[in-house]
Amino acid sequence: MTSRPLTIKEACEALDRAAEALRRTGSLFRVIAHARQSGLDDMLNTLDMAEIGIHISGEVAEQTQEWADLFRPLTAKADEVAR
Repeated sequence: MTSRPLTIKEACEALDRAAEALRRTGSLFRVIAHARQSGLDDMLNTLDMAEIGIHISGEVAEQTQEWADLFRPLTAKADEVAR
């Protein structure tokens, strides 16, 4: 990320990426749940799948937090202007 001014478009794109990653992670966890209910957890290696989902969701959380931290000063300025 750069030190140039951030745009609302960039924030929206970051949130879009986070939402897509979380949808994919949710799908992965639904597959894991279905595999466990069907007795296929060994065949589909659900433990590795769960670790992948945990890794993805953790990365997305960190990236989204970084974007929130970048935009927080801008929202504080906007709040001051609105008063």
